[in-house]
This record gives sequence, C-alpha cells and structure tokens, in this order.
Amino acid sequence: MPTPRQVAAAAAVGRAVRSGSQPGTASLAERVRLTPAMLADSFAGRFPALSRTRLAMLLLGIVYILSPIDLVPESALLLLGLTDDVLVGGWVVATALDAAGEYATWRKAVPYPVQAQPNS
Repeated sequence: MPTPRQVAAAAAVGRAVRSGSQPGTASLAERVRLTPAMLADSFAGRFPALSRTRLAMLLLGIVYILSPIDLVPESALLLLGLTDDVLVGGWVVATALDAAGEYATWRKAVPYPVQAQPNS
C-alpha cells in the first residue's frame, strides 16, 4: 500500500508531465531541451525564478540519489530502501520540469540575452 508521501511524489511527477501537454505551455521535450540553458541562466543570475536555494536543493537531491550513503539502505530493506530514492527522484524530476516550464514562459516574455539580476 503506497504511503501518502509516495502518492504525493507520484502526483507531482504526473502534474509536471501533464502540464507539458496543455495548450500554450512548453512540451515535455521542450522542457528537457531548455534545462541546460535554464541552469546556465540561473547560475548567471539572469533567470530569477530559480533561486540559488532551489538549485542547491535540486543538486542535493541528485547527490542523495547517487550517493552510496542512504537513510534507508537498499541492501537491508530492499523495496523499502528504494522508496526514499524514488521519492527524492520524483521530487527532483517534478521540480526541474516545473522550473523548465516557467523558464520557457520567461524566455518568451523577456528579450534575450538579459542582464544578470540579484538571485537569492
């Protein structure tokens, strides 16, 4: 039986994927294609919607998934051990896709290249 956190993570990924199929929004393929430019503009301070804090959280999520150190080790608890990785991975994917959708909208509205802005 899925836990509420598992359901929430799956719902977040589903919303991010579905939002790419709505009229007037960036497609899933476009969001994936824009991700490197979004990251570059975010690090340079040009894309204000993706703060350094949010970038750091995404990076920490990726490091957690790739790290051999785990809160719930897969070797001891098998499926339960994979659950935390799936939850973090779902959050990373959903957050990155949402941010890429915001970035696509921002790129259409703001002349490019744009001057760097202070980023929190």
